Amino acid sequence: MLIRAEIRFIRPHFEDAFGFSCMKAAYSHFVKGKMEYSIARGVFMIVEGNSKEVYKFLDWLNKASTGIEKLDMNLQELSMLNFKEFDIYQEG
Repeated sequence: MLIRAEIRFIRPHFEDAFGFSCMKAAYSHFVKGKMEYSIARGVFMIVEGNSKEVYKFLDWLNKASTGIEKLDMNLQELSMLNFKEFDIYQEG
């Protein structure tokens, strides 16, 4: 089953390469999507893939995300994937 997870959270800082760690973890768990982050709005992440792999990525995110305040997470079933890779967008 294919699923999509939408996650929003706030991190206290952005200079620690967390985005690249997320991208590396996404590729290792075979999930696609994007991560957008800015100091003003926090982090918005979309992760899509096989449900087993998405849940593994979310487990990694929970373990790797010390110091963040989770705001929202939404899961939904998909009929097809919308992303071809995992991208990072940073607003200055």
